[in-house]
Amino acid sequence: NQVYKVEEYQPIGSFPYQELLARAIRDFAFHCSNRRAATAWHKAGLPAYVYSLDFNLGKIDKLAPFHLGDFHSSDILLVFKTFLWVYELLSPGTNIQGLSDIISCQWTSFAYS
Repeated sequence: NQVYKVEEYQPIGSFPYQELLARAIRDFAFHCSNRRAATAWHKAGLPAYVYSLDFNLGKIDKLAPFHLGDFHSSDILLVFKTFLWVYELLSPGTNIQGLSDIISCQWTSFAYS
């Protein structure tokens, strides 16, 4: 019989249930209220625009004591195409330039309308 240390069985990173809980809290806090506001504006005949960014910030989650996830304003650097290298460091292998192109185009279209 071999005895293994408990540390060998500890998962590294966040647990799937922690990610699910973080997403549920985010959705409850932001998405639900955004949808209610957009629905109310639409019913009042006002234009309503809502979008959602779902981006894995990778290594930044390891810096936080809890699962940070994509947070309010985490898309600003993508909109203005500044410091894209930060996102590339956080999530290597992701097409950051392509993501930034889409987000900045969407924001520009929204501002133009």
